[in-house]
Amino acid sequence: MTEIETVGRRTGLTRRVPVAITYDGDEAWVIAQHGIDTGWGANISATPKVRIRRRGEWIDGQAEIMPDDDVPARVKTFASGKIRSALTASAFRGLQTDPVSVRIRLALDTSTD
Repeated sequence: MTEIETVGRRTGLTRRVPVAITYDGDEAWVIAQHGIDTGWGANISATPKVRIRRRGEWIDGQAEIMPDDDVPARVKTFASGKIRSALTASAFRGLQTDPVSVRIRLALDTSTD
């Protein structure tokens, strides 16, 4: 779990919401459980620049709605092990209405001193 920070599509104000997240290199994946027409999914559609909290620090990112991604398969990557993966998938199914995957390309500082 972490927080994602978006810009409100109507107010222009910063909005933070808790989300489940999984990382894959310099990308992060979240599921907009209620689709891209409501809540933070709609905010991302309007302004894809986001920030996520990782290890206590805010990291900039560029979000992209991935309508063709296989959400059930993606959800399985949010937990390791067969039992945890099944429990996570069950929890997602119980909470979602119109799920869509969101990929966030992270602006990680890879420079070395």
